[in-house]
Amino acid sequence: MKLKSIMLAALLLAVLLLAVLFSGCIGDKDKVAPTPTPTPIPTPEPTVAPTPEPTPTVSPTPEPTMTSMAREPKTQRIWLDEWSYTPRNPTIYVGDTLAWNNNQKSPKYDFILVSEQGFWENHTIIYGKEFRYMFNTSGNYTYYCQRFRGTMSGTVTVLP
Repeated sequence: MKLKSIMLAALLLAVLLLAVLFSGCIGDKDKVAPTPTPTPIPTPEPTVAPTPEPTPTVSPTPEPTMTSMAREPKTQRIWLDEWSYTPRNPTIYVGDTLAWNNNQKSPKYDFILVSEQGFWENHTIIYGKEFRYMFNTSGNYTYYCQRFRGTMSGTVTVLP
């Protein structure tokens, strides 16, 4: 009996050993192998380039010219006395006016003012009165007193 019991114990041990071995190979058919969790791949952050500040456009300041500078027209007086003009040869600018004034000490003469270029008709200036003319073109212009042409003549210089 002893042999029979050993054999039985050996058989039982063999079955048990086989059962343990086969239990690892035979498993649940419903059981799904776990899906490995993917390792997250870091998404690179986009590089944000700073928005460039607009560079202000610097325009050069134009140099002022004689034509761009506004100038108020002026009136210059020429005093007529018995034998002379004061000033005799005035210099003015385009748009300025000359005013010839009969400024004698006594009402002795009337002066007839003549423009050699024909800007005005001969104009008589009586004692205490004046004659005005505005010059609109640059150049040199001659005028004289009809009665005293030899001693009473002058040139107006008109600048642009």
